[in-house]
Amino acid sequence: MYISNWYVLIFNGGELNTMLVQTHNGTFHADEVFACALLKICFKNEKIEIVRTRDKNINADIHIDVGGKFDGISYFDHHFKEFDEYHIKCTLPKASFGLIWDRFSYLLNQNTEVLDRIKQTIVIPIDAHDNGVKPFNNKNVKLDYRPYTVSAMVSAYNNKTLDENVQFNKAVAFAIEVLENIITNAELTFKEEQFLIQTFDEQIQNRYIILDNYYNYSNIIKYDRYSHITHIIHPNTSGGWCAICTSNKGQLKAPFPKHWGGLADDVLSDIAQIKGCIFCHKNLYFAVNQTKEGVIAMIKSCFN
Repeated sequence: MYISNWYVLIFNGGELNTMLVQTHNGTFHADEVFACALLKICFKNEKIEIVRTRDKNINADIHIDVGGKFDGISYFDHHFKEFDEYHIKCTLPKASFGLIWDRFSYLLNQNTEVLDRIKQTIVIPIDAHDNGVKPFNNKNVKLDYRPYTVSAMVSAYNNKTLDENVQFNKAVAFAIEVLENIITNAELTFKEEQFLIQTFDEQIQNRYIILDNYYNYSNIIKYDRYSHITHIIHPNTSGGWCAICTSNKGQLKAPFPKHWGGLADDVLSDIAQIKGCIFCHKNLYFAVNQTKEGVIAMIKSCFN
């Protein structure tokens, strides 16, 4: 199968029986492993055959991390001297995962915001790691702490006592599962945030927002129009209703009264003079009451 034939089939709605993908043999890394995984997800109805060799005479449909060139069609290498591709609004150089992502990720989802979230979550970090860039170091942390990154998880499959290709295939299977979960999570998070925006807007006149369940509101609460909201209320998983105090630049907007901190049950109810109190966190950002009305009363005490 020639590259030109593959290109015509894919981008003109045809059917492809087998896609031959070439990547290098030897020690493998997260960028080519995840690039291969992404192709398997994007073209899940096709047969993806991966050959691991540096042989320049291989007539593959896609060349990942090998070939010494990048054309955005069949060659997706980033190791040659003239390579000059960077992630948008960054100085971070791309690796093979980012190159494959930019070309084929539209097949996953048509929502560019969802795709961008996924890219920020896993594509850019893996590309940065492969290029020896460490943009996420915290200079304030003095400990020699080295988190076990996704790239490190892939590298752990490199085991010289086991068959190299078998281990590579295991790493690709791992990458597929990780990617599929991240993609699903990004899609669900986007839908959830659209629901939260609607809910926040409906209650925008209040200082607190009442939710019917817990949702990750961390991105939504950053919107300027919600800057006046001090608490989020939702049912507690172990019973009752809880209230979480929101913050601005690390400072709680309206913490619970200091003398409530660490108290619970009747002791807290007596001191707060509010029925049904269950708990108040010692750091004053979280409180629980048996009823929604009770937890609202606890919030109102923050302003007395």
